[in-house]
Amino acid sequence: MKIETIRRLIMGCFALSLALCVGGCGGKVEGYTVDKDQIYHSDDPIAAVVILGNHANAMAIPDDAYKCMDEILDKVVYGGYMCAVVSDGKPTKVDLVEDDFFKEDARNAEILEKRIRARKPELIDRLKSVAPADDMEVDLLQAIREAKNALSTPSVEAIQNKQIIIIDTGVSTTGSVDFTTMDVLSGKPVIESVIQILQVYEGVGVLPDLNGVSVSIIGTSEGMAEAAFPQVLTTTDKKYIKELWSSIVTACGAKEVSFYSAAGWDTPNVYTEDEQSKFLYVTAIPFYHDSIIDFSKMPSINTSDPDNPPVLPPPPEVSVNIKSEEVGFKPDSPNFYNENAVLQLLKPYSLDLQRYFEIYPKEKIWIVGTSATTKPGGDGSVRLSLQRAETVKKTLIELGAPADNTTLR
Repeated sequence: MKIETIRRLIMGCFALSLALCVGGCGGKVEGYTVDKDQIYHSDDPIAAVVILGNHANAMAIPDDAYKCMDEILDKVVYGGYMCAVVSDGKPTKVDLVEDDFFKEDARNAEILEKRIRARKPELIDRLKSVAPADDMEVDLLQAIREAKNALSTPSVEAIQNKQIIIIDTGVSTTGSVDFTTMDVLSGKPVIESVIQILQVYEGVGVLPDLNGVSVSIIGTSEGMAEAAFPQVLTTTDKKYIKELWSSIVTACGAKEVSFYSAAGWDTPNVYTEDEQSKFLYVTAIPFYHDSIIDFSKMPSINTSDPDNPPVLPPPPEVSVNIKSEEVGFKPDSPNFYNENAVLQLLKPYSLDLQRYFEIYPKEKIWIVGTSATTKPGGDGSVRLSLQRAETVKKTLIELGAPADNTTLR
């Protein structure tokens, strides 16, 4: 073989390997475009602000809540933007990373994918490390305003896809949506009137302009982020709060509102009065419920003359069936699955019992427990039902029901 022919073969092989290398080093990644310098750019980067309810009367945010942001983070960590806002009484922006964390600088598909995989857990860790609220009370609407301000800065404004992610109970205790001054009727929502009041002050910026912004609310299957005792919320309360904030952000012009259900809301943010307390005090809101007893049929009592007590008609019979799955006992056990959830469920019952026994102090409430047993032919079912009824009795008494009027059966 001639030397010239060999040289041409070698050069041809070299050119082929170079072409293969260039093609392999570039590659295509869905959702990204390569520029003339072979640098990847996201076709749809996301600028996101996460509103965190790191305050007392709330459950610690579970890991599963961050998993709900997975798809958003894909478009945040490379070419996007993210910061946090803590929804305390005076919400402020919390920067999570330096600006260059989000810059596009990957020159091949493999590096791009590695950087996305590495940056996502790093960003989640930084979200988890955001300090608890440093101001008493909660102002979620102001936190939404701060989130909008963060999305309007010059460095972020160019990103078209803007997101606000809310992980908070929604129980605001100060500001324009202050539950301590509102007529919070969980059974009879006053959402329309709340929106109308807020819209009256729209000229002074009470409702932020969320035009073009998508809002995601991460919480439970029933509502927003789970509250912790002593903030007592029933299922009805949770649905009401969720609907209220959905209506508020819609009235702000949000592009869309999405809800994500996360599991694992079981660790309360405990408040203590000592200097070592991690979480500041937040006012617990008493929600007013549709009563389990029809008090319109109950007699009024004149207590001004104790020597001549009123003659009362027979008390109305009241029967309330609390299903076992609502109370949540562990199998073959008198212990609750989630004591905090049960406290929230039973609180309105205890309030009604207090009112009932103020009128009929000599009456009794009978607590009847039912259960199944794994011991065929044994009496374990009877014992277990009594133990469960005793657990419910103790809980009602802890919540304020009169001990002398509460009897097992």
